[in-house]
Amino acid sequence: MDPASGRVLIDGVDVRQVPFETLRRRVVMVPQDGFLFDTSLLDNTRFARPGASVDDVVLAYTEPGAGRLARGAAARPRHRRGAARRAAVGR
Repeated sequence: MDPASGRVLIDGVDVRQVPFETLRRRVVMVPQDGFLFDTSLLDNTRFARPGASVDDVVLAYTEPGAGRLARGAAARPRHRRGAARRAAVGR
C-alpha cells in the first residue's frame, strides 16, 4: 500500500513499513453501498473467508457492535442497505 502523496500512519507507523498481508488482515474498506448475495448472512460473510467457522463469523459481527445481527447469520438476508453495510463490515 503506497499513498499517492503524503503519509498514512497507523499508531504512528507509516503503512509503507508494514507488510501488505499484515495490513490486509487488519484493515478493511467498507463501501457506502454494500452488496449482499442472495444467500444467508453467514454465507455472505464466508465469501471473504471461506473457511471461517460460525464462531469466527459471530466474532466478526460482535467486535464492531453488530452482535444482534450475528445471531441471525444463518437466515436469509433482508435486502436493506443497512444490512448490506453491516455484512461488508463482517466480511
